[in-house]
Amino acid sequence: SSDLTPVTGSFITTALVSLPLVTNLNHTNVTASGATFTYTVNPGGGTAQSLVYIGTTSTSFNFTSAATYATTVNTTGNVTQTVNGLNRNSTYFYRVISENSAGQNLSSVGTFTTTNGPTISSVQFNQGATFFNANPSINPNGSPTTLLVRWGYSENNLNNTVNGPTVNGSTNVFPSIRVTGLMPNTPYWFLVEGTNANGTAQSITYSAVTPSTNIVPVITNVQLSNLTSNSATISYSVNINPQSGFGGSSVVNYGTSRNPSNLILSSNVINVNTTANPIHVLTGLTNNTKYYYEVAASNTEGFTYSALDSFTIGTLLPLVLNNFSANIASNSVQLAWQTSQEINTSHFNVEYSTDGISFKIVDTVLANRNSAIVHHYASIHQPLGNASVVYYRLKMVDKNGAYTYSNVLKVTLSTSDRFSFSVYPSVTSGSITGIITSNKVETATLQVVNSNGAVVGKHYVQISNGNTTFNINIGNQASGTYVLQVFTSKGLATKKVIKN
Repeated sequence: SSDLTPVTGSFITTALVSLPLVTNLNHTNVTASGATFTYTVNPGGGTAQSLVYIGTTSTSFNFTSAATYATTVNTTGNVTQTVNGLNRNSTYFYRVISENSAGQNLSSVGTFTTTNGPTISSVQFNQGATFFNANPSINPNGSPTTLLVRWGYSENNLNNTVNGPTVNGSTNVFPSIRVTGLMPNTPYWFLVEGTNANGTAQSITYSAVTPSTNIVPVITNVQLSNLTSNSATISYSVNINPQSGFGGSSVVNYGTSRNPSNLILSSNVINVNTTANPIHVLTGLTNNTKYYYEVAASNTEGFTYSALDSFTIGTLLPLVLNNFSANIASNSVQLAWQTSQEINTSHFNVEYSTDGISFKIVDTVLANRNSAIVHHYASIHQPLGNASVVYYRLKMVDKNGAYTYSNVLKVTLSTSDRFSFSVYPSVTSGSITGIITSNKVETATLQVVNSNGAVVGKHYVQISNGNTTFNINIGNQASGTYVLQVFTSKGLATKKVIKN
C-alpha cells in the first residue's frame, strides 16, 4: 500500500493537465505610450500563468506587461494587462505566453500602432515677485489638448495645479498659462502637462526663484485698428524698464475666452531694449467671432499686462472721419469733428491725456448711427492741472463694440490764462466737492441752476493761485439735473450734476 500511493498521485497529475490555451486576444485603449490587452486563458486543468510580450517585429518580443502574472486555477478566465513606456507613433507586435505544469503555450501574434499624442518641445517663462507665466511650445498633433501647470516649492512635490487653455492643430502653438499666488524671493519648480485622447505629455521640470520686488514694464496707449474678416491690428507703447542692462520683450495674447489664462500668444514676440511702439497683426481669425486680447511685456523682473479688451471679427467700422480739430476758447478746449457714411455707429469717446500716452475718457457723444450724409459733432473740455501741452483723440465705437481711434491732436495751452472747474461726484444725494484751478487770486461766483433755468443757489468762493477746493450742498433741492456755473475774471465754466 505504501508503494502504490506515489504512483497513483503521479498518474493523475499527468493525465489531467494539458497545455494552457489563450483565445480572444485583443488590444484596446491605445495611447502615445501604451496599450491595454485582454484575452481568455484556459488553464488546461492546472494553474496557468500568462504574460503579454511586446516587440518591434513579429519575431522579436522583449518587453513584458508586468512582473505580476495573471493566475487562473482550473477555470477558464479573462485577463486584462497594460503595457506602458512605449514610443509614440510606433508599430508594435504582441503575443501572450501562458504556462502551467505541462509547459508553455504561445498565442497568435497581434499588432497595433501607438498614437501621436501631444508634444511639448520647450517652455519659456517670465516671473514676478508673486507670479510666473509659462509659455510652452506644444504640438497637439491633430487632437484637442488640455494644458495645465503643475508647480510647488519642492521639486518632488508639484501638488499645485493651474488649468490652461485647450489647444488644437498639427503644428506648434504657443499658449500662455499664468500662475499667481507665489511668495516673493522664494524658489519654486514647475512643469507643463498636455493631455488629449491620444495620451499625455509633460515638459521637463523647471525651477527659478521669484524676485523680492517687481520693477516691471509699463504698457500704455493700446489701440485696435484695421479690422477685417480675418485679421486685426494691435498697437501700443511700452517702456520695458530694463534692469541690470537687460531689455525685455512684448507680445499680444489673444483668444476666444475672456479668461487671461486661456489666451494664446501671437507668434511675433518683439524684443525691446528701452521703449518702443510695437504693432502686431493678428491673422487667421474666424469671421463673426468675438476675440479677447491683452498686451504682455516682460523684463528680468517680471511680467505686466494691459487691461483685457475685446473685438468682434466681421464687424467692420463703416465710418469715415472727415476731420478732427481742437481750438482754445477762453479757458476751454473746443473739439469738433465731422463724419460721413455712418453705419451702426454707436458713440464717440473723447479721450484726454497730459503726456500723449495715457488717455482717459472726458466726454461721450452719441452718434447718428446710420447716415450717409455729413454730420458735425462737438465737445468742450476744460483741462485740469498745470500742463502746458495736452492731447486729445476720438475713440469711435459701433453698436457691436468694435472701435477705432482717430489721430492724436496736440494742444498747447496758455499758462498765463489758466482757469478750469471740476466737481465730484456727478451724481449725489446732497454734498458736492468742487475744484477751481486758476493762476489768479480773486473771488469767484458759483450759481446753481435747475433744469428750468432758474438760479436756486448762489455762493462765493475765494480762489487762490493753483487749486482751490470747496464744498456745496444741494440736499434741499428736488431730484433732477442741475448746472453749476462758476464766474471769474477769466470767464465762465459749467458742470452738470444729478441730484437723486
